[in-house]
Amino acid sequence: MRKFYLSLVTMALFISAIAQQSTFRIQYNLGEFDIPSGMIQAPSGNYLFSAAVTRNFSGLPLGVQGGLTEVDQNGNHVRSTLYKNGTFTSDVQLADVKNATAGGYVVTGDAGSQLFIAKLTTTGTITWQHRYLPVSGASAYGNKIIQTSDGGFLAVGAAAGVDPDGAGAIARQDSFKMYAVKLDAAGNTSWMKVFFYTTAFDDDDYLADVVEVSDGYVFVGSATIVAGNGQSDATVIKTDLTGAYQWARRFGNSNSEDVQTIIRDAGNNIVMAGIDNLGGYVYNWSAPNSGPSVIGTNTRYYGTGLPVQLGGLIKTFDNQFAIFTSAISFPPTSILIKANRNTGAVIFSKSYSSFISLFPAGIQAADSGFLINSLSADTAGGGFYDFGVTKTDVNGNQGSGSSCTPNNQTILTQNYSPTINSFTPTIPALVNVTNSGNVTSSTLTAGVVINCRTIACVAPPTPTASAT
Repeated sequence: MRKFYLSLVTMALFISAIAQQSTFRIQYNLGEFDIPSGMIQAPSGNYLFSAAVTRNFSGLPLGVQGGLTEVDQNGNHVRSTLYKNGTFTSDVQLADVKNATAGGYVVTGDAGSQLFIAKLTTTGTITWQHRYLPVSGASAYGNKIIQTSDGGFLAVGAAAGVDPDGAGAIARQDSFKMYAVKLDAAGNTSWMKVFFYTTAFDDDDYLADVVEVSDGYVFVGSATIVAGNGQSDATVIKTDLTGAYQWARRFGNSNSEDVQTIIRDAGNNIVMAGIDNLGGYVYNWSAPNSGPSVIGTNTRYYGTGLPVQLGGLIKTFDNQFAIFTSAISFPPTSILIKANRNTGAVIFSKSYSSFISLFPAGIQAADSGFLINSLSADTAGGGFYDFGVTKTDVNGNQGSGSSCTPNNQTILTQNYSPTINSFTPTIPALVNVTNSGNVTSSTLTAGVVINCRTIACVAPPTPTASAT
């Protein structure tokens, strides 16, 4: 009986340890403006986030440098690495970071007005790096990158300075157009594509994200549809796995719409999230090569303190959706919405107070809690805005502390049903330019301010002997 009792105690301790989750709100300062972008949890369990960091030295501007910061599961700073392409000034931004299947990480962004991709070790050292352009003399940047099923990488963003039809230099070449770069595992170019929504007028378009489905890639972003007034529609473009064009759609109403993130659901089904003038939305499509169709329940989220910036959409471990957004309020605040995947209904919505909290990015951590990184007003010293990193439990809650108690945020919902139109993009022939990266790295000790933190207990080792 005693042996059975001890076994129950051991099991209870194990379950209790799994259920506990560390929570915190911590600010990390690297420069004057620390603007977060991508975020991942590494195989080690640590969290990493990419960034653009504006720095100066003795009052002299050093330009924008790419930043990669690693913290452990309790928020302790492990390292920050800065990436630059000049001795005194720099023009490097990191927009996204992903785990690489062969180990380490892959990042994208821009360096010297060229789309930048680098493979990094787990300590942030550059393994290989290149800058990519569709044609000589163009400019480009990257927004997101994924690792593809063939072991390569696919980055998306925008490029300017591309002749759409061979007619020579025209004003419309100065605007940015949707741009994709497919690489093999070593960074060699497999193919590039530039998509012109129109060649009739000069306005900026871009790709925000991409996902691989069973028979190809689905690219999402935004295109200006009316010359002069800036009204935009969300765009969706499908290619096969070789980059061959399959179809394109745009959607929107009388508002400006864009897609900021896309995830794969099952098979060829995709889920998109973005913004219009009224709020944020989640939109479900089936996207085979034969053409797309709207499926499921599609929902707009809005309310007092209108959500205006979706930083991400993920499918949670319990098969629901989590949406990371920020709201217009005073001060602006980051919001985590958990929603029912099938009905769109809000399960919970929490806001996390800071003097300013904008441009949130988020993930679900391995312990089922949520991690949110946002641009927050400086408290860590030396700059105007820091990385404000909020770690919650599975229900979006945090430990005690005046700056850490979340507020229940009222979020309203309505059916989302925009008008969908087909379009055929112009896809010009490209030269596919690859230049050396010329980016160097250095480490930096971040300023750290812990606003609050609750650290989960760790279960003791399992006994090696049992009582009888």
